[in-house]
Amino acid sequence: MKNIISSPKASAEFILRIGMGIFLFFAGVGKIMGGIPNFVESMSAGFAESILPMFLVIPMLYIIPVLEVLLGLLLLSGYKKNLALLGTGILLIIFLFGHLMQGQMQAIQGIFIYLIAVAFTLHMGEKK
Repeated sequence: MKNIISSPKASAEFILRIGMGIFLFFAGVGKIMGGIPNFVESMSAGFAESILPMFLVIPMLYIIPVLEVLLGLLLLSGYKKNLALLGTGILLIIFLFGHLMQGQMQAIQGIFIYLIAVAFTLHMGEKK
């Protein structure tokens, strides 16, 4: 904790990591509380016209809420933070691809900002 207080770089990395952890954790919890099957049904409808086969889309939609909660908890705890940040980045790339397949360009812009934040947080945690 002392390092977080005395180092602006460590403070910034901590703030971004905790913010992303809260965001992911509660996004996943919300999907789970609303019923994962309900989430899968509502999201899969958007892929009906996409070139992605549904046998790939459906399993991924079931996994997403669990991944969000798990990655959120890892980011919040700081345990395996670089692995959690990398996993978060990969999950965001999957979101980016999914929104691209649905033609949701405005959502892609927001996801790209999150990707930049994840990459920046990973970079800031790097020891030199």
